[in-house]
Amino acid sequence: MSTATDVVIEEISPDAWYAPAQAETLREWQDFTTRHGAYWSDPRWLTALCRGLGHRPYGFVARREGQIVGVLPLASMNTFLFGRFLVSLPYVNTSGVVSEDFEAASELIGNAQRLADTLDVRYLELRHETEFEHPALTEKLTTK
Repeated sequence: MSTATDVVIEEISPDAWYAPAQAETLREWQDFTTRHGAYWSDPRWLTALCRGLGHRPYGFVARREGQIVGVLPLASMNTFLFGRFLVSLPYVNTSGVVSEDFEAASELIGNAQRLADTLDVRYLELRHETEFEHPALTEKLTTK
């Protein structure tokens, strides 16, 4: 049975990322990351990386009662050396999940893992600073 506090995940695929219909969601995402000081997770940064370097943008937005409670930007990359992989985000040390609570974070991570499976990528790399427990997270690397 569903309750009003359930987290609903919205996926933004590469085909939809640049669509005018996504403009409001991306503005809300931008406001959310600004409020949380998560500037590298701002959708404009992902847009710049993908447009400039040819990566494919994916995004997940977690909502509760219509309000954003978490986001996860991802770039799909294909390199000669490493093959295909998903990363949040390339070329920055910290990005990954930005979330107001662990339930939203868990849903975002689960959706990222399912996307990685669907895309059949070699690996999924999430670079968030907050530690989240999730069965899909198998390795922890620290850059500090």
